[in-house]
Amino acid sequence: LKFRGPSGRSAAPPLRRLRLRQGGPPGAMKALTKIRKGIAGDGVEEETARAVEPEMKISIVRVKAQPRKHKVISYGYRKLVDGEVPEMYRFQYLPDPDLPEDLHPGVIPAGFSACVPVDQDMVYFHTREGDTGPEYQVVYTQPDPAGGDIPAHSMVLEWTNDVDAIWVEALQQLEDNAGLSEEALNFLDADPLWLFGIADPATQRALEKTAVVPMLRCMGHRPCIEEWFSYLNADEQGDAPFRWVVESFAEVELPEPWTSFKGVGSVVCYLNNETNETTWKHPFYDYF
Repeated sequence: LKFRGPSGRSAAPPLRRLRLRQGGPPGAMKALTKIRKGIAGDGVEEETARAVEPEMKISIVRVKAQPRKHKVISYGYRKLVDGEVPEMYRFQYLPDPDLPEDLHPGVIPAGFSACVPVDQDMVYFHTREGDTGPEYQVVYTQPDPAGGDIPAHSMVLEWTNDVDAIWVEALQQLEDNAGLSEEALNFLDADPLWLFGIADPATQRALEKTAVVPMLRCMGHRPCIEEWFSYLNADEQGDAPFRWVVESFAEVELPEPWTSFKGVGSVVCYLNNETNETTWKHPFYDYF
């Protein structure tokens, strides 16, 4: 199976991916079946041409029969234009590999960060807003086993709007230079949007929730003032005269019986210890 690109285009995978992606759940979507058949025969160019026809605008992310190991660092946010998610940020995916016809809509968030374990280290995957759609970055650092300051291997693939191209390059570099085990390489051999948890029902539910519930991000030990401004849907520059309001909100003590903690995706959660209710919404949010 070929990768799908940001506009439904196909890019040929390396031999490792080709070998592993020829399988998959039985009864897969007809359009994807046509692409897979093209790999094994002489009709590669013909089937690739079909894959880039205008009607295949929204890409399809395929799942892989292996445990999920990703850790979401930041959910990011949904990019909206006139209240709608642009087409280049949309995809479809299979939440349940046993139901290959049950495609669900998904959204690629901007500002998303996640990592997956490879042997003793982590590979990081980031997204951001680009001029023509989402852009992607892949980072991997392998510390010096002797404890030196210079890492044994370092890979920072710069931002691009072609998620398949950057992941093909990442796999090639990791296979050639990082000395990873065959088990780790086989684990990484998957669609990056699925591997890093974008095409995951939990992530998609969290993104839907951000549309109606305010979310306080916390990328450090405590939320910074910029994150408090964003939480109140305020602009740090444009709303500078009201900075004292944001600072007061950040410093106010939680009332009993509320406490807070940093949850999945670096989101601050508020817990009512009497009812066990957990919410993203600060008890005094509406006041401020």
